[in-house]
Amino acid sequence: MNELLTAAQAAERLGVDSSTVARWCRKGLLPASKPGGHDWLISPDALEGFTHPARGPKPGADRRRLSQQAAELVEVSPGLLNGSQDFETGACILARATGNTKERARQALAKAIRRARNVNHK
Repeated sequence: MNELLTAAQAAERLGVDSSTVARWCRKGLLPASKPGGHDWLISPDALEGFTHPARGPKPGADRRRLSQQAAELVEVSPGLLNGSQDFETGACILARATGNTKERARQALAKAIRRARNVNHK
């Protein structure tokens, strides 16, 4: 028989905080018991195949990822810097790759191009 895990042990295996595991248990998202009203006890089998409930990105994480990928696109596509490659195509590629809107991708790409031009002119 598998020994039951505490919320802290389950959290360590899932890579989250123990308060997150406790919240999932309270909401019924993660099967668990709370004998004696103390700590949540979770079967290791319950963790197998458990997927984290949908959660939003950490504040600013999406924007940083978009900026980073825009910079990488400019780096591998020098045509964006000199205008020989279509800006809108680059924005479309970036939007699809990051799951952002085309407008946000355009803004990030324009900023990455300005930065790359400033670096190249120094």
